[in-house]
Amino acid sequence: MNDRLILGTVQMGLPYGINNPSGRISKQESFKILETAYRNGIQTLDTAEVYGCAHNVIGDFHQEHPKQRFNVITKIPKEIAINKVRTRLLTYIEELNIDKHEAVMFHSFDSYTTDPQLKEELAKQKENGVFKNLGVSLYTNEELEQVMDDDIIDLVQLPFNLFDNTSIKGELIRSAKGKGKIIHTRSAFLQGLFFKNLREDHPVVKRLLEPLRKIQSLSEELGISIATLALQYCLRQPFIDRVIIGVDSQNQLESNLNLCDKELPQSVINEIDTIHIENKNLLNPSLWP
Repeated sequence: MNDRLILGTVQMGLPYGINNPSGRISKQESFKILETAYRNGIQTLDTAEVYGCAHNVIGDFHQEHPKQRFNVITKIPKEIAINKVRTRLLTYIEELNIDKHEAVMFHSFDSYTTDPQLKEELAKQKENGVFKNLGVSLYTNEELEQVMDDDIIDLVQLPFNLFDNTSIKGELIRSAKGKGKIIHTRSAFLQGLFFKNLREDHPVVKRLLEPLRKIQSLSEELGISIATLALQYCLRQPFIDRVIIGVDSQNQLESNLNLCDKELPQSVINEIDTIHIENKNLLNPSLWP
């Protein structure tokens, strides 16, 4: 199962996550995380130019560990001049200390739709061998519906978790998979929301209190952690190719790797599928107060 995981690197470049009080991970701890990931079969990293110094951290790791090289997926910012695209992508390769990108992605659906010339230029650079797959990072079903018929797009990345689940996205993700798209999902732990204290005075916790209680109850009934429940729910989906996880420490990564050995009964997956969040804005951390 470990080879189905992708390690997200935003925490290596920026303070990130609702349940992360420690801020950006140090370079030393980042290297420990990367070594542990590689040693345990994680082959791919997810990063972006806007993730602070994450590119440089990865590149420095590759330089110091030439026999431990990851496949790297990165994302381009929305504002980029067409005549600068190739130079920017080659700069990324130099920063990351890799031969080519596993994938280059539009950082959002908005950047994918705003400039058709950018999409054409990226398709050209793919043909030139600068990267293997062209992708786009999405949030909503409506965005996925518009992307899945675009033959230029090889890869889609979107949220999927205990709340943003099969009842909301399952049918469309299966359709996208049927059209040959590579499916990567992120936000398996909903930025740490699933681990929050339910008594905490947090507006999102308050508004999602009942479904949070439900997954806590499932966790207690099964005698497994919420983290196991959350990660295994994603890994057990046959239409998902890879699951992106982010961690704050080497210890947290090791804990998550141990979760991959667990087995979640189909009856529990079916129970999770009954969770339906009406207000979809509550599933998008960028819209949280």
